[in-house]
Amino acid sequence: MEEFDARAERKYCSRIGFSLVVTLACALVWQFAVMWVDYLTQGGIPETIYYILILAGHYAVALPLALRLTRCVPRTPAPQQEWGMSQIAKWFFIGMAVMWLGAFVGTAVNNLAYGLIGRTPVDALNEVFDLLPPAAAILSACVLAPICEEFLFRGVIADRLARYGQGRAAVISALLFGLFHGNLTQFFYAFGLGLLLAAVYFKTGQLIVPITLHTLYNVCGSGVPLLIGSRETGMIVYGLLVLACLIAGGVLLILELMNHGFCLEDGPLSGAPGRVIWLNAGMTLALIVCLMQFIIVFLSQ
Repeated sequence: MEEFDARAERKYCSRIGFSLVVTLACALVWQFAVMWVDYLTQGGIPETIYYILILAGHYAVALPLALRLTRCVPRTPAPQQEWGMSQIAKWFFIGMAVMWLGAFVGTAVNNLAYGLIGRTPVDALNEVFDLLPPAAAILSACVLAPICEEFLFRGVIADRLARYGQGRAAVISALLFGLFHGNLTQFFYAFGLGLLLAAVYFKTGQLIVPITLHTLYNVCGSGVPLLIGSRETGMIVYGLLVLACLIAGGVLLILELMNHGFCLEDGPLSGAPGRVIWLNAGMTLALIVCLMQFIIVFLSQ
């Protein structure tokens, strides 16, 4: 274990937390900026372009800032390992099972939460997609989100936290990834997929692999349903494919767990206390901002 300097480690972790806060802040500022430009030009921005800018334009500023904030945080790069199509396919099916099980749990918890306050349940993700032109929704969910989110949560956050152990880094980055989505429906499957994608990143040492898997998950979870719409035959076929993925992914997940396939490596500071990671300005603020976003989204629906 490296020589431990609690003050320096809190400073490092604070920078990691601030990288997420900056991303959320840039999203808010950018959204208002685009809305203001659209207002000044009397709706001069084409609808699809307008929503693409709203959803993803802030990353052009936020990701370079996040990388700059964390540039002094020591990395613990994983050895690069090439993966073939069979490995990609296996983790695709495992991820699909995790995603659909998480979606079921998230929907149930979301409905319960709304029921406890006497309100009709609302699915925040579906409400957003209903507002978007199909092209903007598909481009955002299936292209921009996988690339930008993997860069931030695996390439910046998990990568920097790996010095405290890959397992701990996977859990913390997955928790922040789930909270980042800002609603109960998505939280559970985002957390599960966050764990899986972090494990994949650490196993391969290549960001392109979790980006590819994340893209496939979003295509199957969001892109295909948007293309199917309300067509009955398509919905039946899609439902059967979901069931097949649940069964195949569940079996593969059990086998992977039995074979200890999720075992991750320790880092040079694996013994560092958790309070060093969490009890600092950046990480505390990141949690507060994410929780506030949760509450605002929940109460505003």
